[in-house]
Amino acid sequence: VKKFYRSYYKFKQELLPYVSGKIAISKDLYTYNSKNKWITNELSRGRAHLLRSYHDCVLTSYNTVKKDNPELTCRILGLESKSPTRIILDKHLNLSTSSNIVKSSYKYKTIIFFINSNKKKINILKKHKIKLIKAKTNVDGNFDLENVLIKIKSLGFARVLVESGVNLITGFLKRNLFDIFHIFISSNKIGKNGSLSFKKNMQLFFKNKKSTYSKVNLLGDKLHSYELK
Repeated sequence: VKKFYRSYYKFKQELLPYVSGKIAISKDLYTYNSKNKWITNELSRGRAHLLRSYHDCVLTSYNTVKKDNPELTCRILGLESKSPTRIILDKHLNLSTSSNIVKSSYKYKTIIFFINSNKKKINILKKHKIKLIKAKTNVDGNFDLENVLIKIKSLGFARVLVESGVNLITGFLKRNLFDIFHIFISSNKIGKNGSLSFKKNMQLFFKNKKSTYSKVNLLGDKLHSYELK
């Protein structure tokens, strides 16, 4: 029972919300395929949509939005209303108004954390019903991820899904901010068409990390989930 209510207890008792991480990689551990938008199979992608429905918000980076142009919604029949609020970390508010995120912002709640911008771009995004939040920075001038999570919690979000590329995922892993981490592993290798390898991250963060581990077979693909706290 305690495990079932884990996210609720954390939201009530701790400073940060419950944070899940998700990344998709090929069998040879690449996170990007130059020849195909999809790395994993249809069943894995459906499971990822289901994962979104379990969370209050999904957090990603501007780079991921620029590269993949996702909607970050739950596109499972009957669960469309369970789509989470989309939260984007966009340092300079470079997000294109022609992106799927902005074009669907009237229908799905969207929040952007930024550091530097101009009033003109802020006004344009506000007209698209997007909530804008100026974020605090760390010593490197980048997003203070802990502070971002504290702000997200203050907005009432208890369960956060971080769904992005290697850089943001690595930032969360280095700071030990994930409560659970999901890795979708394709049954196929990408080879020379692959880039942005997750190999070093796998070795660095899971070799000696204490965690509870589970595995689900998805028609050849595998979903590995690690409870990290």
